[in-house]
Amino acid sequence: MRWALAEEEDGRVRTRPLASDGSPAGPVSEHADLPSAVKAAPEATRWIWPATAAVYPRLLAAGTRVDRCYDAEAAETLLLAHEGLTGLPRSLPAAYARARGLPVPPDPPPRGA
Repeated sequence: MRWALAEEEDGRVRTRPLASDGSPAGPVSEHADLPSAVKAAPEATRWIWPATAAVYPRLLAAGTRVDRCYDAEAAETLLLAHEGLTGLPRSLPAAYARARGLPVPPDPPPRGA
């Protein structure tokens, strides 16, 4: 089962199980932090999150590992490169805005581990 993960500014994390077509397959859950969010869904076979570089080092530091993930920022980077648009913002908000014809926000500064 796939699970989507999103962090709030205050460090809280929201998760939601997804069906095979990407639609919601259950309610949104809130967690105090990344490790508790991942540990709360042991049935997850793949995590979907905004950027592995921002998420995974903190999970590893807490002794938490996942077997598989889908990195939305990496996917957007590949899609932009395929279109010859390297260098454009590639964050999840930028991808969302591009898909809907909205103004594309700049990428946020990199988040450290």
